[in-house]
Amino acid sequence: MAHHRKKNVRLGPRWNLKERPNATLILANGYAAVLPKLIASSRTSKIAFLTDTRRIHKRIFHRLTPDGFEEYAGTYRGEPGTSLERRFALIRYRTAEGFMAETRLVHPSRVASEMDRLATYIAETFSQEWNAEQYLWRSVRIFAHFSHIHPYLNGNGQTSRLMMHVMAHLGGISVSPNWSLHVRPYGNGVGYCLQSYPSNPELLFSYFKRWFGKWSAE
Repeated sequence: MAHHRKKNVRLGPRWNLKERPNATLILANGYAAVLPKLIASSRTSKIAFLTDTRRIHKRIFHRLTPDGFEEYAGTYRGEPGTSLERRFALIRYRTAEGFMAETRLVHPSRVASEMDRLATYIAETFSQEWNAEQYLWRSVRIFAHFSHIHPYLNGNGQTSRLMMHVMAHLGGISVSPNWSLHVRPYGNGVGYCLQSYPSNPELLFSYFKRWFGKWSAE
């Protein structure tokens, strides 16, 4: 019986956006170009973006990938046959006691299936009617799940904030003018809220009420 050796996968370098020239300006311009088009798009197009962010991620980050590793933009960790096939992810956060801690996120082999599960939950959310508070609760859950999966090697925070903005618009929820996609509008606090989410989801919900706390009159 023939045995086939698994093809060697070229592992890529770390992806540090701060090392790329003009990264802050490129990201700010990228989101400034993308957000109005998403907001002006149809409901179907918005939901399509929420269930699969890879096209938008590629559009925003393609100029910021390490040289020779353009596939980092728009590709999930764990994608077979790519340099991201075996890429793990860690999240570092500050505990309530002030100590730094870290957690290893979803295994690369499970990223695609977890993203499929999240897409199903998003589709379910937008197929039903909710009051504003219920809708925000579900949006926060989507944000937390996406953050825990950490599907991209970089840009997860910016992408999840863009998702929150689009979800708020779909739900008729006003967005604070201080809410920004890049640079992030918060410090280490959201990391602690995310880490505490499984046992205390109210922390993250309360955090988002600061930015999405007033309901639209529409």
